[in-house]
Amino acid sequence: MNLIKYSPLNTSETAKNILFCLVACLLFSSTAQAIILYSGDNDANLTAPDTAREAAFNSVAKITNANGTGIVGSATHVKDKYMLTAEHVIYKDVTPRRTHVTFDGITYWAIDLNFLPIQIGTADLVLFKLIENPNLPETPLYSSTNERFKTGTLIGWGYGRDTEQVDQTGTTRTWNWGTGPTIKKRWGTNRIEATGNENIAGQIYDYLLTQLSSSQGNDEAAFAYYDSGSGLFVSNSGTWQLAGITTAVSTFGSSTFAQFSGSQDSNYFVRISQYRQTILNNIPDTSTYSGWAIDQSLYGTDAETSADPDADGLDNQTEFNLGTNPNLADTDSDGLTDGDEVNTHSTDPLDADSDDDGLSDGDEINTYQSNPKDIDSDDDGLIDGEEVNTHSTSPTDSDSDDDELSDSAEINTHSTDPNDADSDDDGLSDNDEINTYQSDPNDADTSNDGISDQALVDYGLDPNVDHTLLYNAIVQSIGDLRAGSTIIEVINNQATITLNLEASDDLQSWAETGDTATLQVPTSNDTQFYRFKLNE
Repeated sequence: MNLIKYSPLNTSETAKNILFCLVACLLFSSTAQAIILYSGDNDANLTAPDTAREAAFNSVAKITNANGTGIVGSATHVKDKYMLTAEHVIYKDVTPRRTHVTFDGITYWAIDLNFLPIQIGTADLVLFKLIENPNLPETPLYSSTNERFKTGTLIGWGYGRDTEQVDQTGTTRTWNWGTGPTIKKRWGTNRIEATGNENIAGQIYDYLLTQLSSSQGNDEAAFAYYDSGSGLFVSNSGTWQLAGITTAVSTFGSSTFAQFSGSQDSNYFVRISQYRQTILNNIPDTSTYSGWAIDQSLYGTDAETSADPDADGLDNQTEFNLGTNPNLADTDSDGLTDGDEVNTHSTDPLDADSDDDGLSDGDEINTYQSNPKDIDSDDDGLIDGEEVNTHSTSPTDSDSDDDELSDSAEINTHSTDPNDADSDDDGLSDNDEINTYQSDPNDADTSNDGISDQALVDYGLDPNVDHTLLYNAIVQSIGDLRAGSTIIEVINNQATITLNLEASDDLQSWAETGDTATLQVPTSNDTQFYRFKLNE
């Protein structure tokens, strides 16, 4: 076929010679690629050129099967679940011929096969829908009519150059299109040379035209196989907006970059500025029940207001009113069905943690029996999430260790253990030490006199007073209880006794043999006396 020569006076003849960026029925690899660059470098421009164009780059997808095979073209995200592509890629008014799109070649988003693609006017352009929202920013649509001579950024998932072709270094370069392995997402640039309205391959629509110049640097770009449906973006006051959807090329199988327009290949795009409002009008209005039902992929009897497709106990009308998902029984994934949240617990079915206390509503109700609408269920001064996740205290018991001190007072005031009634293990509860004896609940021997707080209390003495003299007197009296008795120090409730063995020839003189034996004797806080004898 003859190359198309650009001439503003001959746009009709130009249009007659346009070829679609045809789509194939052959199956290729699961990764897909975009445009052909003047440089011929298939490894260039595989990530967004800058942060300003990152959203635009991320908005372009390829249309495939669920496993990435069977690519038929590209598509561009508009808003929420809605996307645009060329009508010759996904046909109007019939079930889409592929099931998924992917923006990154990793995550695949299912196409709503019950939403029949809507043709935009008479253009080679359709609006189609995904089942779930990919959560991408809305793509602004170019509305001005000043596109001519603006340089746009092209982003697509079509073929790269033929890797078997010899590299070219001349000014004029013709790159043959590659095959499946060259498919990757790529960006390039090109200047919009003309606008018009013509019959392009049987469809009359407003278009933008770019030509492949050899004087615009290595990023000058051409579209190829599977790029139909990809986007042409133009900057408007610093915001990159969708100005065109790729539809056709002048030459099939190769792309020629040249210095003069008569030798340059051309690319064609649907001119978005002329269809912007029609596109937006065809996106269902989710503020109405009918628009919401379509947006939620509800059709037939499932779309009736009284239907409950997710069997969560809420009918569609109620889900519409609340903003919950009629296809998901637990919209906020908190472990409670939407119906239970609304009808039984009065919690928010759109908020997994209705009281923002750090515990999900489901955990509060099913695991901890705390109040999912009260951040401090036991009113102890600690929020439920802190009790469970930080302190391991009970969110429904203000005094987890039953020592008559609230969990909050133990943690924030006394620095005691809210899960241990006797933090220092001295035999006195934390509450008794604080409120009765004013002793230190974190020190078993507040006065450091060698006598535990409990022992002093049992003797009727003040545990805050140093009773060292009394301690010494007691030790001395114990030492005198029996001739030859020995006081052994108790450390950590354990007494250690070491015996040394001696030998004698005459029972008069004795000498150590060097052999020893050690006994470990556990003790308690009560007074204990021990003696030992030889086994018979």
